[in-house]
Formats: sequence, structure tokens, C-alpha cells
Amino acid sequence: MTYELAKSWVSHGHQVTVFTSNQMDQEREGPQGEEIIDGIRVFRFGNRFPRLARRLPSLFFAPTGMLKELQSIRGRFDVVHIAEARGPHVRWAAAQCAKQRIPIVWSAYGGLAKGSGARRIYRKAHDMIFHTARLVRAANGLIAQTENEAATYRAFGGIESQIRQIPLGINLSDLPGCHGRDAFRERLGILPTDQVILFLGRIHWTKGLQLLIPAFAKISTRVPNLKLVIVGWDHGFLKNVHRLIEQHQMEDRVVLAGPVYGNERFNAYAAADLFCLTSPVFEETSLAAVEACGMSKGCVLTKECEVPGLEDANCGKVVSSNIESIAEALGEAFERGTFSFWGGNAHGFVSRELSIEAVARRHEVFFSEIIGRIDR
Repeated sequence: MTYELAKSWVSHGHQVTVFTSNQMDQEREGPQGEEIIDGIRVFRFGNRFPRLARRLPSLFFAPTGMLKELQSIRGRFDVVHIAEARGPHVRWAAAQCAKQRIPIVWSAYGGLAKGSGARRIYRKAHDMIFHTARLVRAANGLIAQTENEAATYRAFGGIESQIRQIPLGINLSDLPGCHGRDAFRERLGILPTDQVILFLGRIHWTKGLQLLIPAFAKISTRVPNLKLVIVGWDHGFLKNVHRLIEQHQMEDRVVLAGPVYGNERFNAYAAADLFCLTSPVFEETSLAAVEACGMSKGCVLTKECEVPGLEDANCGKVVSSNIESIAEALGEAFERGTFSFWGGNAHGFVSRELSIEAVARRHEVFFSEIIGRIDR
């Protein structure tokens, strides 16, 4: 998201500099130093304890060269955009912007939510120790994907004048069309006459398969050629998924496709008639759902992973996270045939509201407003 936004801003004539670390993922480090990527000036800072940072990023992620660089940003930038929720780099940026009177806009991208399990404990402790609420109140602007994220900012002390709701966006030029539909179906043994509901995400309880599979079972007898295709890598919940499939006797109706990588996900979207994600915990916008809409697929989503504007654009349903509500929406899609109507509206909706160009422009307007307030 940050790359696509930055690239778009550069194409609009802005100068964009990114401060980040050289930690690529949990296994790799990239080179330190400066490089230019699509016109974006990128500085990568190394961690003092790189091995520990890879294993325990919540404790040891600290690209210390970044702090020194942040101490001399006055006069170089008109606004600083933080695209992260927690961590020392967030605190450093907030403190230095306050000292140097540079406006700061914060996009938490869902990261300020309470979370679940061990993550919930860590986040609560972090927010108490490092005064996250104070940072939220001090920000000049707060960008929320959804109304729920806006409410999260308010719970931390943010006020309405700080908050602007701007959705996630995608680069429509990345979408390859539907030429991979038949090959993906053939690989999974799905017939051309079958209708397909696609789940694409981590196989984890937070993604809601414990709701989707029973809901699918409720309508499957009424739609005999309907299949549920589950695409994703196991994140500790696959045994439960097998158990649910057996419990509801859906072995011949549910297809476990395993993970897909890179552009292969577009073949999965193309092969589907409807995209469905039923998270029971708030994760804000589902980027997979936005991509599915871009591929002209309607969606059934729970409110915990909604795409703002989806229902108003007649591209699908946003429902409560319970089996009955999900089953009712799936029944409407396939018993009444509205999935086709939703899909017909979906690409136009994304083009108007969720293209990276439209989303980048909305950020620019908000940045200009924030800078104008400071100048006055």
C-alpha cells in the first residue's frame, strides 16, 4: 500500500522520501543505504541487533540510524506520513516532528486494534508503557480505512477534526483479467458448470472458516452445483477445518486448494463466482476483497473485514459475523442469482472509489489541509 501510494504521489509531481529498515521479512535482511525506486527516494536503516530483531521484532526492532536522520528533517519535508501502528520508529517520528514543528499524519492500517491472544496482551502493555493515546492525540491527522478504525482512534483520544476516512486502494493495472479461470478450475477438478465461492486468506480462526463452512453447508443442499474453494496457507487451524468439513459432510463440496503465490491469486479470483471472507474479529478492510471486486467478483463479507461502500454500490453484502447471517447472504447470492449482478458492478466501483489513483488524491487533499492549518 505504501509503495503504491508513494509511486502515485511521485507521478503527480511530489517529492517522496521513505525511511524504513533493511529487515525484509522474518528470514532476510536487505542492503542498507539509499536507493531510488520508481522515483521514490528510499533510505533503509539497519538494526543494532538484526538476528534478535528478526526473531522478536516487537522487542528488538530498532533501526537506530533512523533516529539520527529524523533529528534533522526540519526544512526538508512538508508533512510526515506514518504508516505503522507501534514501534520505536513511530515514537521517534512523532517526537521529532513535534520538536521540529512538522505536521504528522498517521495511518495505523488496522494495527491499533486490540488484537487477540498474545498479541492483545502485548499491545495493551505497549500502549500503557509508551503512551500510545498521547501519540494519537498529538497527531495532526489520522487516516482511517473504516468507521470502526475511526472509532478506534477516538477510543485513544482522537477527535473528529483529526480523522479522515480514506479506504485502501489497489493498482488496477496489476489485474490481469480472467484468462487463468479455466486452468485454475481444471487443476482443482472443478467443472465448468460448477458455481464457486472463494475464500482466500490465512487458515486461521480469525479469518472465520468456523463460520463460513457451516453457513455453506446450510445452503449447499439448495444449490447442488455449488463449491467452496479455500485458498491459503495453514496458520494453525487446518485440522479444525478438516474437522468442520467432515462434521458437515462436505467432503465433496469443499476444495482445499492450499496456498497460492504472487499473481497466481488472480487466477483464483478469476475462477470464482463470489468472494467470501467471514472474519469474527476486526481486521478492517480486506485487501483480498478489494482485489476480487477489481476482478469483477461480488463479495459477502462480515462487518469486521468490510469494504466501505460495497453495499451502496450493489457489489455484495456486509453481514454480522454469525452463521445464520452469512448463510442468508450466500443464499441470496446463488438462489436468486444476484452474485452475477454484484460482480457486474464491482469493477466500476473499484475504478471510481478504490483505485490507487483515487485514494492517493484523497491523501493529497488531506495532507494539503493539514499543512494549511499549520501555516495559519
